[in-house]
Amino acid sequence: MSDIRASSKGRGSQWHKWDLQVHTPFSYLNNQFGTDFIAYAAALFEKAYHNKVSVIGVTDYFTIEGFRKLKRLQNDPTPLADICAEEYIVYGCELLLLPNVELRLDQLIEGRRINLHVIFSEEVCEDDIEDRFLNQLKFDVETGPESPTERWPLKKKMLAQYGELLQSQHETFSKEDALKIGMQQASVALSDVQSALQQSPSIFSGRYLIAVPPDEDLSRLSWHGQAHSTRKRLLQASHLLFSSNENTRRWAIGEKSPSKEQFREEFRDLKLCIPTSDSHKTEDLFQFPLGRDAWLCCELTFSGLRQCVNEPSARSYVGTTPPKLQDLASNPSRYIDQIAIRPKSSTENAGWFDVELPVNPGLVAIIGNKGSGKSALLDCAALAGNSHAEEEFSFLNRDRFCKRPQNLASKFETEVTWASGEVISIGLDEKTDHSKPRKVEYLPQSYIENICTEISDEGPVRFSRELEQVVFRHLPEDKRQKANNFRELVSESVRPFRDRAEQARSELKVVNEKIVDLEDRLSSEWIARLKYLENQRLEELREAWQGKPRLSVKSRAAINATDKQVEEHAARLRKRARDLDARLKRVRRIEKAWRQYSESAIRLSRVGENVKAHIENTIQKYCEDFYSVDLDPESFISLSIQWDKTWDKQEQANRALERVHVILGSEKGEGLLAWCARCNEELQALQRDQSAIEREFDSELANRARWKKRVWGLLNDEESGLRKLRREISVIQDGTLDQRLEDARRERARITQRIAEAIENERKELEELYQPVAQRLWQEELSVDEVPLNFAASIIDVGLVDGFLSYINQGRRGTFSGSEEGRQKASGLVEECFDNTAGTLTKVAEALEQALRADLREDEGHQPTRNPDDQIKGSASRHELYNFLYGLEKFAAIYEIRWGEKRIERLSPGERGVLLLVFHLVLSPEGTPLLIDQPEGNLDNETIYNTLVSAIKSAAEHRQVIIVTHNPNLAIVCDANQIIVAEIVTDQNNTVVYKSGSIESVSIAASSVDILEGTWPAFDVRGSKYGLHR
Repeated sequence: MSDIRASSKGRGSQWHKWDLQVHTPFSYLNNQFGTDFIAYAAALFEKAYHNKVSVIGVTDYFTIEGFRKLKRLQNDPTPLADICAEEYIVYGCELLLLPNVELRLDQLIEGRRINLHVIFSEEVCEDDIEDRFLNQLKFDVETGPESPTERWPLKKKMLAQYGELLQSQHETFSKEDALKIGMQQASVALSDVQSALQQSPSIFSGRYLIAVPPDEDLSRLSWHGQAHSTRKRLLQASHLLFSSNENTRRWAIGEKSPSKEQFREEFRDLKLCIPTSDSHKTEDLFQFPLGRDAWLCCELTFSGLRQCVNEPSARSYVGTTPPKLQDLASNPSRYIDQIAIRPKSSTENAGWFDVELPVNPGLVAIIGNKGSGKSALLDCAALAGNSHAEEEFSFLNRDRFCKRPQNLASKFETEVTWASGEVISIGLDEKTDHSKPRKVEYLPQSYIENICTEISDEGPVRFSRELEQVVFRHLPEDKRQKANNFRELVSESVRPFRDRAEQARSELKVVNEKIVDLEDRLSSEWIARLKYLENQRLEELREAWQGKPRLSVKSRAAINATDKQVEEHAARLRKRARDLDARLKRVRRIEKAWRQYSESAIRLSRVGENVKAHIENTIQKYCEDFYSVDLDPESFISLSIQWDKTWDKQEQANRALERVHVILGSEKGEGLLAWCARCNEELQALQRDQSAIEREFDSELANRARWKKRVWGLLNDEESGLRKLRREISVIQDGTLDQRLEDARRERARITQRIAEAIENERKELEELYQPVAQRLWQEELSVDEVPLNFAASIIDVGLVDGFLSYINQGRRGTFSGSEEGRQKASGLVEECFDNTAGTLTKVAEALEQALRADLREDEGHQPTRNPDDQIKGSASRHELYNFLYGLEKFAAIYEIRWGEKRIERLSPGERGVLLLVFHLVLSPEGTPLLIDQPEGNLDNETIYNTLVSAIKSAAEHRQVIIVTHNPNLAIVCDANQIIVAEIVTDQNNTVVYKSGSIESVSIAASSVDILEGTWPAFDVRGSKYGLHR
């Protein structure tokens, strides 16, 4: 870093190392540097270079001699040339040197003098400091025991004379230098210091700061004693503290107080607290205590220091390296270093844009009047950063800069240089590449308005989805469970608990069925019915015994006497039938054989006839041939057929068949067939006689069996038998059923508790999913007043009363009688029992059930009703109602994000916009630059200050934030690191001019005032912060 100022030019407030208490050889009270000032200056510049210190508070006691000589060397470093390297000299000449006068006050705390530092602006000349401040101070001198106290001016000459006086009065001082003795003993009053500074407002107003170096841990002090009162007055007069004690630092910025406002009321304002090297020798130069360096984020000017005094927490850091610089070094590809917009052709005078702007890595605010080119700069950064949001650009769109036929955008390109050195150029008429990741996150005003003004029957769906996506992106990768969005993640995360609840509800239905059955069996109507049925069964049993059927003695004797005879005769008949059947089969086989014999003889006779006919036909066919050769056919062909042989065989077969037919006879005549038929008829007759006897007896047995079955049923029927009825009456009377009902209800309570636990676990899972978000807000220490975001996982009823009343007939007498009255009663019971926790879910179900059993209306005097069925609709059942109530079907675990006391769906578009911005600012995990176009849209200044400010400042601590605003108030109260003022010069071909710097830059602050509505009055309240004067 060869040129400190050049590297910061136009970039606004940046982090630099400051050491505001570095002594010189002119610190007579404690000079260990020696007397060679040139050697001191060479060592100072070299060590500043190596320790990368940018600002030095040149400190001496009661004088600025050391500061004078260092300023001369900066203006003319020739004396350093022989002993100091050129790079050290160049660096040292660029250092900001601030005069720091160390004074000793006349007040004592615990026996010790108090040191006080007055640091002056580099704009105050040395002569004014000496003539209008140091020479105006006086210190008390006791010239003699009887002489009055004299007040001498605080000049080097007078301090030396005072030392000589003391040496003459005290021999112990004689060995020391007179000037040193005088400085050791001289002290000034705090009121004189303040008076001297206030007497010359044209010189000192806004150009000095008072610093106090406390020795103790201020966070542990009581502020009520006498010494503490002195400390309090001193701290009230101071602007900053020199201390390396972390507790003192935290106390100074209000972190140890109940509230920062309370601290301000007691000590005037928060205090910048930083360590210094307080170096009195060369080796101690810029060696901060415990290695805790002092870093300030501001311009390298006294005005920058004043800005840090007004923002002590955000603009100071004590340690090795500020987190912002660490992140910038670790992730340079996430920070825009420069934005350029220029014509594509260097020869074309297109007007409009030709600019290169350095960009601060913190919070950048682009301000300007309407139409001055603010959004143009942001759109260009979003385009080159591949934001994927070109459809929402407010400047680079078809209605403005890309409007055809001119299409001015086609003549220009933008170039973004990243801190990593990467350079991206793109024409203003081109589109972003959605196939590549975005390097910036862009929130255009139209995008925010479209989401936040959505009108839908289902509520702000797009708005809710956008919030969910921010939450989803904030979750660590391992917590996303491969889900594509937040709703998928929630569904997968709570599925096990919902499955458990459904399983428990299935079990609940079985138990409720049992409970309904037991309740019915314990009702007075049921007991009366059992008694009635018991008497009815007894009467039926008496009637049954009287009508008991008897068996016939005659039938019984006949069956007993004939059983054996009938069986023996039947056996003989069956044997004879089998013999006859066997004979019949043999005869039939003989008959079949002779028939086949006869048929064969007949067929042979026919063969002879066929042969004869064939020969005769052949002779007839060739007769002419025979006659032509004079040949007799009969002499040529002769045939001899022995017909008698086949006729003998046929006759033999016919005689055999006649004999067989004689043996067979006919069924109605004589012969074997008749014998078989008579045997079968006799057997069938025997069986018919026996069956008639058995049928008569079987009929009597069937009547007897029917009687027994009826008696058994009257006694043992599972539904209405006498024994069943008496057992049922018994278990009712001895309390068994009551115990069973109690057990069943306990089982139901356990199942309902399991369902409640599943809902509670779902609530906890939702809470766990949102925990990183809540944790991030907690880490950012955003107060509820600043960002009234409330995150709460709770259990709610979703239409419980409506669902319950859908089972109830409100036209019947009972607790819930009457449409409005019944609804109010149900709602009151739910509100009374349910506190949105799992522990009260069962109470709600029990309370609603009990309200069905007892009429809770006041005009009914709490008269009990008979049965809940009296009030349940005919289309429903008690079992269904129990499943509904104890299944907790209308309770759900939800995670609500509220803005104050308002739920998301009740927020106004402006409030939704604020909430969306807060989510993106504070919760978005992306480390890429965040670009926001007009975040203050539709918001009043109070909302901007109370809400957006803290969120924007919080986001800027972790990433680069660039905002465009029409209201410079937002840039001012957000304490932007860099302000870019946009202005369009219409008489120069609509050239857009950008002026860049920090808030503490007078020119930038003045431009901000010019743009503000109300101009200077808007700055009056914070005038001391910005150092502006009319």
